[in-house]
Amino acid sequence: MDERIAAGERPPLAGVPIGAKGRHGLRGAGPLIAAGCVPVGATAVPGPGTPWQTWGLGRYGRTVNPWRYDRTPAGSAAVTAGLVPPATGADGAGSVRIPAAWCGVAGLKATDGRLPSADRTGLAAPGVLTRCVADAEAFWRAMTGRAGTPGGRERDTPTALWSPDLGFADPGPEPVALAHAAARRLADAKAVHLLSGPSLVLEDPAPARLALRRPWPRRPGRPLLHRSHLGVQPQRASGAEPARGARPRGLPVGLQLVAGPGREGLLPAVAGSAMC
Repeated sequence: MDERIAAGERPPLAGVPIGAKGRHGLRGAGPLIAAGCVPVGATAVPGPGTPWQTWGLGRYGRTVNPWRYDRTPAGSAAVTAGLVPPATGADGAGSVRIPAAWCGVAGLKATDGRLPSADRTGLAAPGVLTRCVADAEAFWRAMTGRAGTPGGRERDTPTALWSPDLGFADPGPEPVALAHAAARRLADAKAVHLLSGPSLVLEDPAPARLALRRPWPRRPGRPLLHRSHLGVQPQRASGAEPARGARPRGLPVGLQLVAGPGREGLLPAVAGSAMC
């Protein structure tokens, strides 16, 4: 980086240390490195053959939640503990959104297929975990080739619909109340126009996602699953613990904001209007 600066370059994110997800995380961090970020280490991920829900148990042992050491961070401990400002991620079933909620940080997941992904199923979309919404916006500008331009805000207030569970999740009453209060703060700040009325109800996408990741011999006449069969994957606000239910005292709860396909850039502007 010193050589680039000495040569007259002015990378917009010059010298920002980042964590890369896993041993192969540098592949997806290319745009960030080009924008001046400096990878300082690889974050721990589950080892080969482990279940997709490992609850912090990886090849190097258990990863703990900085809020409470008897809880799992689900993946964002390095950011929460202040080791790096942002860390890259990949989200196919919540691997950015769940850690963000359980550790009280900001997470941003791209639309499936919007950015290059090494996942053969196409389900794991690149993302980032940061301690501040503004950092997530800077990441998004770098990943989309607009690192030197300021973030924009749409002229009209976006319309939003609140749902506690999307019709199939099962959060406890306290996390739901806290998440709804956060949604109301966004509405009070005029960041969104929150509609009243029935909640959004979707099919649980977990069976289809697991089927796409699990190889099996195809029977004649049996239709193949396609990504278009999948609905929105929710962020279950379960209070930094694997079991569902009430949030233990002193642990964060997450609120997931979902934009239309290809409109991820709207999310930091909305979240930043009422949050850090």
